[in-house]
Amino acid sequence: MNADYDVFLTCGFAVDKFFGRKTCKLKYKGPMRHTLIFRLAYFWAMFILAVSGLSCAGLPVQEMSDARQAIASAKEVSAPQLASDEFEKARKLMHLAEEDLDIGNYQQAQKNAVAAKKNALLARDKAIQIKQQQE
Repeated sequence: MNADYDVFLTCGFAVDKFFGRKTCKLKYKGPMRHTLIFRLAYFWAMFILAVSGLSCAGLPVQEMSDARQAIASAKEVSAPQLASDEFEKARKLMHLAEEDLDIGNYQQAQKNAVAAKKNALLARDKAIQIKQQQE
């Protein structure tokens, strides 16, 4: 190593002894991997992972609301009597979604709520079709 430079191993920058200024000469010696650049890259990678993880872990509020509304609209057209299989499946899926929401399993709650909405809409459509055929 040149005697003109004093190296700070923690950040990897060389400081010129004579002029007292930082230079842009990075010193990578042997197993020295914890330089400022690597620390910043690691920080940003962890930050991005944390933000993306938090965005996926949100409460399925909209899906739960949509499923409840679909079940209520199916009840209005007598789906429990006319399309009992689909309506009962929607009701059970909604119950599972509420249980998953209570224990914090948000992804499964979202899947169950979407499936409950789908089955409730099928039950409603089937009930409407049966009513039209009876008339």
